[in-house]
Amino acid sequence: MITEYPLFIPPNGLAEKDPINWTKKEADDYFKWLLENLEKRVTCFLKYIEEDMPCGQTIDLQNMGKKVSYFLKSDTFSKGGILINMGYALAADAGLLVAKLLVDACPSVKWSIVRKPKSDISYNLPVLIGFGKIRLDPVGGSIAEAKAILAGRRDSNTWNDMYTFWKQNAT
Repeated sequence: MITEYPLFIPPNGLAEKDPINWTKKEADDYFKWLLENLEKRVTCFLKYIEEDMPCGQTIDLQNMGKKVSYFLKSDTFSKGGILINMGYALAADAGLLVAKLLVDACPSVKWSIVRKPKSDISYNLPVLIGFGKIRLDPVGGSIAEAKAILAGRRDSNTWNDMYTFWKQNAT
């Protein structure tokens, strides 16, 4: 088992800048980095939580959610109910797993970058499209769900619920 969970660190100091202030090139660099690292991060995530996802098959997201919720509540991933760096990384990777499953299951679902409006919460960030007028920021959404779990507003079914909702809304 991995003892330290790998941090979610984008290239070229992008983590130190708010995405709203990224240039188009920086947003493109982050997008490229995320897609290039997605498989590796998902594989590492599954290994850490001791889950398998056999080729061509899916994963039990309810069981995965129980494990992630347990980890998130530990001192390794949060302090005083607040996510710390490894907690953010674990939550981000749970979102990347959901994104991977959605892209694999739904031919209409694709990655894109939010380019406008600048006021959009996901401006300059990678999102999944293919759900009509709505889109999913799987990293930001998963981090928000992890925070809600720590605050007692959500439970371990959150990633299963996320996958089910978005899959039902795929066009």
